[in-house]
Amino acid sequence: MMEPRARGIYRTYLEGLRDADVRELAIHRRVNRLNYSRRCAEASAVKAHLTRGITLAPGM
Repeated sequence: MMEPRARGIYRTYLEGLRDADVRELAIHRRVNRLNYSRRCAEASAVKAHLTRGITLAPGM
């Protein structure tokens, strides 16, 4: 169960999401390659985009 203080913080941010600009929630990363040998955020992003048919190139 969440502590009361944590619950208050959670509610504050949850309520703020209703009016948030989606661009402020985006995470911007530049990919240097399309094949990553290790698990990382960039590898996951590349895989997700390619799975959806979105073409990528290094430097994007």
